[in-house]
Amino acid sequence: MTPRTVRMLATLLAALAVAAALAGGAWLYLNRPGHGGLLFEIEQKLDKIVHFDKRGVDFGTLPLDDALRSVNGNGSRRIVVFSDPYCSYCKTLEHMLAGLPDVTVYTFLYPILTPDSKTMSARIWCANNRTGAWSAWMLEDHAPPPVTAPCDATATVLARNLMLGRKLRVMGTPTLLLVNGSTACRRRPS
Repeated sequence: MTPRTVRMLATLLAALAVAAALAGGAWLYLNRPGHGGLLFEIEQKLDKIVHFDKRGVDFGTLPLDDALRSVNGNGSRRIVVFSDPYCSYCKTLEHMLAGLPDVTVYTFLYPILTPDSKTMSARIWCANNRTGAWSAWMLEDHAPPPVTAPCDATATVLARNLMLGRKLRVMGTPTLLLVNGSTACRRRPS
């Protein structure tokens, strides 16, 4: 089982609130129904790498107009991602999400990692094809052109995204919000 497959399974397991051993015991996911869960990579002896949490975020209240929207297949399943354009884990996640069938991904640009994150986020948001610019940057390292036309993304959309992230306690990127109200984020090293 590839790490990508394990990550996909972990996301599904989080939604189901179960415990399981994956990949011949190399990965272990633990969760109590209604509580947060943890994914451990036993073989590598890595600390807790992903944290799952039942925050009860109401998907219907999210300002999805402030997010990039990407649809695979019929888009029947929905997921929200808070992502920074300079986050290497976010780039890995984007490759995984690009291969998921029948999903709509709403990406809130969440520029928190580097001083250049806001500039790159504005370049992506102000591009003629925002979702295309995001995909080109995250999947192929093709930067969108600098902003030339008036576009005040930093003072509007990006500021609202940062406020939303603080309200939802988004502490790092990537952070995923699932329709059932669960969240999943990369665990910070202790």
